[in-house]
Amino acid sequence: MSQTPAACQSRVAKEPSCARERTLQPQGGQVQVNLEHPSGQTETLNVPWLVGCDGAHSFVRKAVGLPFEGEQFGEVFNLADVDPHNAPPGARRNILLSLTPDRPLFVAPLGRHIR
Repeated sequence: MSQTPAACQSRVAKEPSCARERTLQPQGGQVQVNLEHPSGQTETLNVPWLVGCDGAHSFVRKAVGLPFEGEQFGEVFNLADVDPHNAPPGARRNILLSLTPDRPLFVAPLGRHIR
């Protein structure tokens, strides 16, 4: 089972400005969203728009009953945000792409400003 949801919950708990959606309900031209803040405090908002930019397993999309219209890729990928202290020369400014059948690898330096 994926550890991504637990990792996301852990990260959200560390960000005081983040809240998690618990429920949403269309309410006559608006959307009522129930949020839970890291402190455990809950909040209900009525908003004219709710944009779901939360990926293939979107809470927002599922809550309003929309199907996923994309395709799922049958491979498992790992994602890591690392700061390679002992990186080889050029690694901090070049993209590395290796498409071996058993272990595809893509490394792209994003710079510290992305974090």
